[in-house]
Amino acid sequence: MNGCAAVPKATQAELRPRRTHTDLLVALLLVAVTLPSAYAQAPPGDTSQAQVPAVTNQGASPQALQVAPAHPAEAAELVVNDRPVATFRAWVGPRSPRERAEGALKRIEDLVGERVGSTVTARKEPEGMLVLIGQMPVFLIAPNDLDPLTDETLDQAAARAVSHLQLAFNEEREQRSTSALLYAGALSLGATLIFVLLMRWLLAGRRAVLRRLVGDRAERLHEIGVAGFTFVQKGQVTRLLRGVVGLLSLAIGFFLTYVWLAFVLREFPYSRPWGEALGSFLFTTFKNLGVGILQAVPKLFVVVVIVFLARVVARLAVSFFDAVYRGEVEVAWLPAESAKPTKLIALVLIWMIAIAVAYPYLPGSGTDIFKGLSVFLGVLVSLGSSGLVNQAMAGISLMYSRALKPGDYVLVSGTEGTVTSFGLLAIKIMTPRQEEVTIPNAVVVANLTTNYSRPGNKDGVVLHTNVTIGYDAPWRQVHAMLLAAAEKTPGLRREPKPFVCQRSLSDFYVEYEINACMEDPHDRIAVLSSLNTNIQDAFNEHGVQIMSPHFVVQPDKAVVVPKENWAPPPARSD
Repeated sequence: MNGCAAVPKATQAELRPRRTHTDLLVALLLVAVTLPSAYAQAPPGDTSQAQVPAVTNQGASPQALQVAPAHPAEAAELVVNDRPVATFRAWVGPRSPRERAEGALKRIEDLVGERVGSTVTARKEPEGMLVLIGQMPVFLIAPNDLDPLTDETLDQAAARAVSHLQLAFNEEREQRSTSALLYAGALSLGATLIFVLLMRWLLAGRRAVLRRLVGDRAERLHEIGVAGFTFVQKGQVTRLLRGVVGLLSLAIGFFLTYVWLAFVLREFPYSRPWGEALGSFLFTTFKNLGVGILQAVPKLFVVVVIVFLARVVARLAVSFFDAVYRGEVEVAWLPAESAKPTKLIALVLIWMIAIAVAYPYLPGSGTDIFKGLSVFLGVLVSLGSSGLVNQAMAGISLMYSRALKPGDYVLVSGTEGTVTSFGLLAIKIMTPRQEEVTIPNAVVVANLTTNYSRPGNKDGVVLHTNVTIGYDAPWRQVHAMLLAAAEKTPGLRREPKPFVCQRSLSDFYVEYEINACMEDPHDRIAVLSSLNTNIQDAFNEHGVQIMSPHFVVQPDKAVVVPKENWAPPPARSD
C-alpha cells in the first residue's frame, strides 16, 4: 500500500518496498490536484467527517489520533486509498474505535500482500455485521457504530462498507499489477495525444478565425454608435473581436484540459479519487446548471405571460388616453388636456404592478445577493432621483392645471415664445429669434406664466403698448392718432375695435395705452413692432412730439391746451 499511518512501524517497513516507480511519479505530478481529493472526502458544507479522526494508509501520523477511551463518541474512520470505508464509534471489548480502525487497516494491507481472494462480503453476527475479504474477517460493524443523527440501518451501513472496501481493495490490487498500470498508461498516453491534437486544432482555428474576421475583413468593420455618438471606434472593434475570440478559445482550452486531466487521473488507482472528484465536480456543475435552467423555464414562462398581459393593458390604456386627447372619445371625468398626464400615471402603475407580480418568479429572486442588489439599486435611485421626482411632480401639476400645452405662445420666467414640447421634466420654448430654451418644470411652477394663446373670451388676446405725452398735447388728438395707428397695423382685428386708456396723470406727462385684439398670438412681437412704427408715423405726421417733459423751473405760463385747440386733426369735436 502507500504507507501505513495507523499501524506499527514494522508494517510500514514491509509495505514501503512495494511502491512502484509509476505510482511515485504519478504522485509527484498530481500534487497540484489535492484540492479535488479533499472535495471527494469532505464535500463543502459537510462537517460530519471533519470531526472524525481518520485511520488511513496515506501517511497521517498516529499521534494525530487522540481518542479518549472514556469517550466513545470520539469516532475513528477507516480510509483506504482515499476512500472512506467505515466509521467506528463503539468499543468492542477492550478495543477503542481507534484501535479497531488500525487493526482493520493492517489486516486489509496484509490480505492485499498475500494475494488472497478479493471478494468482499458481509455476514450477520450476534454482535453486528462482520465484513470479510474472501473468508478472512476484516472488521465488525456494531450497532453502536451507527450515526445517531441519521436513519441509516446496520444493513445499509454494512452494504456501504462492503461497496467502498471492494472498490478500494480492487484498486489496491490494481495498483500492484504491472499489466493494469501499463494499460492505464497506454490509455493516458492516447488521451494525451488526442488532447494535444485538439489543442493544436484549437490554436489553428483561433488563428484562422482572427485572420478571417480581423485580417481579411478589416476594411468592412465599422464604428459602433447610436444617434451620432460613437461608442466603439474602428480600432476598438478589432481589439474587441480579438478579445472575444481569445476568451472563447481560452474557455474551450480550459474545458479540454479539465476533461483530459480528469480522465488521466481516473486511469491510475492512486489518483482515481481525484479524477472522480474532478469528474463529479464537472458533472455536478453542469447538472446543477441544467436543472436550474429547467426549473427556471416555468417561472420564466410566467414572467413572459405577465409582461405580455402588461403590454396589452398598457397599449389599450395608451389608445384610450390618446383618443381622449384628440377629442375622439369624451368622458366626463377626464378633460382632453389631462389625458396625457393621466396616461403617464396609468402606464407607471401598470408596469409597477407587473413588476411586483413577476418579481417572485424571476430566477434567483429569493437569494440574498439578489435582495442585496435590489436594495443597493433602490438606494442609488432614491439618492439620485430626488431632483427628478421634484421636476416630475411639477410637470404633473402643470399638466393637470392645464396652464399650457404645445403650440401655446407664452411668457415664462422672462422667456417669450411658442411651446414646442411639454414633458414630465421640462418644457421647450422656441423664441421669435429661433432659439430653443429649455425650462425645468419646477421653475415654471415657481414663476409667473403668461399664456397669450388662452384668451379670456372669444375675441382673442389683447395687444397693448404705452406712450407718455406731455400735458400740452390735446388728449383727444392723442387718442385719435393712436387709434389711427392701430387701424393701419396688420395682424390686429378690426372687431372688436381698438381702444385707448389713459393709465395715469403723472407729474410731468400723461400715460396713454392703446389696446387691440390680435389675430394670431404667435405674431405678437412682429405686430407690436409694426404698431409702434405706425404710432411714430402718426405723431410725426401731425407734429406732436412723443416726449415726457420734466421741468427744472416753473414755466412762465401754464402748460395747458386752449379750448379752440382741443380737437385738432385727426381728432373730431364731439
